[in-house]
Amino acid sequence: MAAVLIADSSEDVAFLFAVALRRHGHAVSVWRRGETPAEPVDVVVIDAALKGSDEVLAEVRATSPGAEVIATGILTVPACETPCGARHYLRKPFSLADLATAVTLVTPTTFLPAVHLSSY
Repeated sequence: MAAVLIADSSEDVAFLFAVALRRHGHAVSVWRRGETPAEPVDVVVIDAALKGSDEVLAEVRATSPGAEVIATGILTVPACETPCGARHYLRKPFSLADLATAVTLVTPTTFLPAVHLSSY
């Protein structure tokens, strides 16, 4: 489970993303204009067309410097030109399953200590 912040130019889209990610077990908050993200997050899903996206990401990085960023948008962009300083980009339209998979793939995993089965 990851702590995810959704920042989209459409509140309806942000709500839809939040519902889908919560169903996959993630703790999700939705950014609203004028608010500062209070809780640290693992992943930010941000609309590349969001006005002020750089400021939103700067605020997030203040509390969550290691947060992964997944940018979303309608443009086809080369990997070297991913918007918002993101390392990951989902081109709209995409399925909610694709979004959940992307969040899962970029979420840091916790590994359990190795157990030597020969001792059992």
